[in-house]
Amino acid sequence: MQDDWLQWLHSLVESMPTPATVFTTRSRVDPNLPLSGANEALAGMLGHSLDDLRGLTIPEISHPEDAARDSALFLELLAGKSTHYTIEKRLLHASGFFFPCFLTVWIAGRSDDRITCLATATDISEVKNLEEAMHSSEHFVSATSDHISFLGLDYRYVAVNDSYLRAHEMSREGIVGHTIAELLGPDTFNDLIKNNIDRCFQGETINYEAWFNFPAENRRCMAVTYVPSRDVDRKIVGAVVSSRDITEIRKLQTDLARFQKLEAIGRLSGTVAHDFNNLLMVISGATELARVGANKGKDIRVHLEEIDAAAVKASELTGHLRTFSRGQDLEFEELDVSRAVRDFVPLLRSSIGKSVEIQTSYPSRPMMARLGASQLEQVLLNLALNAQDAMLGGGTLSLTIEMVPLEPGEVGDSGGGKHVMVKIADTGDGMSPEVLERAFEPFFSTKEVGMGTGLGLASVYGIVKQSGGQVDVHSRVGEGTEFRIFFPALEEA
Repeated sequence: MQDDWLQWLHSLVESMPTPATVFTTRSRVDPNLPLSGANEALAGMLGHSLDDLRGLTIPEISHPEDAARDSALFLELLAGKSTHYTIEKRLLHASGFFFPCFLTVWIAGRSDDRITCLATATDISEVKNLEEAMHSSEHFVSATSDHISFLGLDYRYVAVNDSYLRAHEMSREGIVGHTIAELLGPDTFNDLIKNNIDRCFQGETINYEAWFNFPAENRRCMAVTYVPSRDVDRKIVGAVVSSRDITEIRKLQTDLARFQKLEAIGRLSGTVAHDFNNLLMVISGATELARVGANKGKDIRVHLEEIDAAAVKASELTGHLRTFSRGQDLEFEELDVSRAVRDFVPLLRSSIGKSVEIQTSYPSRPMMARLGASQLEQVLLNLALNAQDAMLGGGTLSLTIEMVPLEPGEVGDSGGGKHVMVKIADTGDGMSPEVLERAFEPFFSTKEVGMGTGLGLASVYGIVKQSGGQVDVHSRVGEGTEFRIFFPALEEA
């Protein structure tokens, strides 16, 4: 019966994907046992054929400096002083080099004349490489205020710098060895981190912004970068993560966007007042004609229809203006970009005057992205007003929406995959290379003093970046300007 159990145990170990071995001894004092029960996984890890490995002993594949400590623990196990032990030790590869591993040995069974042991080994070379990388850059990561951490492929923290510890108000022992989900919570891990870190483990460098909860400072906006960490053979063994607190910058950009919205509303007021004046003239004239016609007993329905049409146009105009001018922080929703742009074009036509022709091209199907409708409208209006200023003698403003694929890093720090592209092109004066280089710089303007704040394009850039998008601009003097805005597409698109 005992032999049947032992045979079953050997069969089980042989089928395990984990490097392991079974060995049986009739002595309680001899640790020099052959690896006769080793499996293929252990032979592969050590670089031996299975037959060769089964002729070796544990001391023969151990580093000389580790053998004495391992033997002492093994003898305590055989003597019944413990049920198992785990040791970090170095094993000898068939090629002649040592590599670190965790070795766990426990008693699988005892009888009167023999003891059966089971041992498993885990290669921890990747962890050691990350630790060495951390130590080699210790001065840098200690000096920086950025939160720096090293992660293994199992999502566990290998090392963190002092800034990371201070931000989370925890000790190094409370973080290192634990998973991201254990530290930040499963919701944060699944919603904000897992997809990005998995892409990093595939070789991508990832950049994104997100709001995180911290013990002392509540919610903070962090600019996060994931860089693949590789060993000497260029194999990815984890990720180096850098997080920078940009909360104050984002608050400043939000205030800037609000200020720019007020400026844009001011510019709208003149054109909206002009449109309302035209509508009131239509209503007034049609009312007078209806009154005269009614006194003479004529059919006045055509005049009433004119009044009704003018009232509908006025209602639409006030509706668009109310939507655009509502004051709020940046809020995100699942938005059909194509429909939102199409609905906003009437207000654009009212704002830039008849000297500029607006040409549009929309897809027939929804173009879904995660951003706020009000923020998209502000981006469109700012770009349209800029285009109007560049086409004082009149021209054409083209507005196109397309679904386009992007490679990682193709535009700015974009991720790969499908993006909703909003393209706005004008036939205006264009920009010189010197002006183009500073186009998104806050308070930079080529207009006369008092004619602009220089916040329009800076506001566009801030809104798009906070929405996870990218801005690309092409311009040449005398050939007009083209802005392309890319928003990561949702799956529905």
